[in-house]
Amino acid sequence: VGVLDEHAAAVTVDPDGLLSAPPVRIVTALNQQTPIASYGGPYPVNGAWWDDADAPRAYLIVACTDAPTLLLVYRDQRWWHEGTYDSQQAVLV
Repeated sequence: VGVLDEHAAAVTVDPDGLLSAPPVRIVTALNQQTPIASYGGPYPVNGAWWDDADAPRAYLIVACTDAPTLLLVYRDQRWWHEGTYDSQQAVLV
């Protein structure tokens, strides 16, 4: 999944866990763009620095205007869809 800023540039997370710019839309694997109504985060997790499988990452919760609220994770220099929230519970993917 892609996360874009107002200039259609990719939003990234720096080593301090800060976003490069406010996210305004996501892009799916099918290249569908969905506006972001609001977001929470990023929430950086440094994990076990000695274990590559538990590398640093940052979570972002995005409430989309015309799609469910998503839990995204930034790791390995890209965004991944980690879960979807419905009205009752979180569903991890």
